[in-house]
Amino acid sequence: MAEKQKLDEDIEGSLWFLAAHDDFIPAVAMLLRLLLNPRSGEPIPADRRAAAVYWRKRILRTDALENSGTLGRDFSRLGELSNADVTVIEDLKLPLAQRRFLIPCPTLLSELENDKEMKSFASLGKAMPIWRPLIRAEILEETLKLEFPHFADVISSIVQAVIGTGDSGAPAVLLLGPPGIGKDSLWRRACELSGRPFAEHDLAGSSDSRTLRGTSKGWSSRTPSYPATIIRRLGFANPIIVMNELDKAGGNRANGVIGDTLLSWLEPGSRAAWFDEGLNVPIDLSRVTFGFSANNLESIPGPLRSRLRIIEVGSVKPTHVAELLERTIQRYVAAEQIRRVDMPEIDKRVLSRLQKLARTGKLNLRMLARVVAALVEIGPRPGSATPN
Repeated sequence: MAEKQKLDEDIEGSLWFLAAHDDFIPAVAMLLRLLLNPRSGEPIPADRRAAAVYWRKRILRTDALENSGTLGRDFSRLGELSNADVTVIEDLKLPLAQRRFLIPCPTLLSELENDKEMKSFASLGKAMPIWRPLIRAEILEETLKLEFPHFADVISSIVQAVIGTGDSGAPAVLLLGPPGIGKDSLWRRACELSGRPFAEHDLAGSSDSRTLRGTSKGWSSRTPSYPATIIRRLGFANPIIVMNELDKAGGNRANGVIGDTLLSWLEPGSRAAWFDEGLNVPIDLSRVTFGFSANNLESIPGPLRSRLRIIEVGSVKPTHVAELLERTIQRYVAAEQIRRVDMPEIDKRVLSRLQKLARTGKLNLRMLARVVAALVEIGPRPGSATPN
């Protein structure tokens, strides 16, 4: 009796591994039905629990899986995995939003039996943890507002994108605004403070989508897609990937249009089983969060734009100059490992000129960094004698 119960648990766990998403269960059930008894007209119970019992009984009284090729090997392997990690099995039974693990490429291990070239990516065929935030949203918001006062109106949206776990179905966020005002820095800092695993990719000048979607076996340098590489490197199934300067991405029909690849990652109907040419199997990108930045919208294709939540940010205002200048000095002090008291005082005339420049909309954070560096070179230190 104990052995039969254990076998039932193995099969149930295998079914859950094979059907990583609730909406995929009917497809798996139909596949098994055709495999086990293609002529059977017996109806499948609509209730999920009843259907699980139904299939366990069918599987227990047939040896079809032993001779079913790839599916049989997958099923056997998943059964072994269920014995090794009961916690993961129980997790896969939870509603999608509550799960702590995800298998990015459920069929990868079978593919690697005949393809050893990609064995370094084998971890994608196993359960990987889903990152969860430890910091409260309001604390992260207040901290970011201190560092980026000119972004105060949009920070809550960035926080929602960063500390979300990819299960909300919200569209990817595009920060749109003038160059040099700190759009990419805001993404980066929000990820750093929250602990969210993240990666950045600069799209400026990119003309070949193969750097993102990967290359297949036919190429001399076969590579998996960029998201697959990042998921493997960071060790989480739901990193955030920030694409800088979206408006400068290019591409052509010969090498692939970058916008088309990005669109396929964002499409709700394809991202949960996006085919990775380098791995030669689908990969689940449903939990990956994508963030973007751009200076203008003109060169961004309409279909891609429709998948983005566009948040416009403006230039630095005169009221933000003093605070941003102090933050720039603090970053300089930390980078150069010097004391704040050893920095030169900021002349009121310098502050006034920077505020005047901000009124024209031409002041950015890069200018402030250059001003601080110049003041360090030419300005007197506190307490030093001022030349006559």
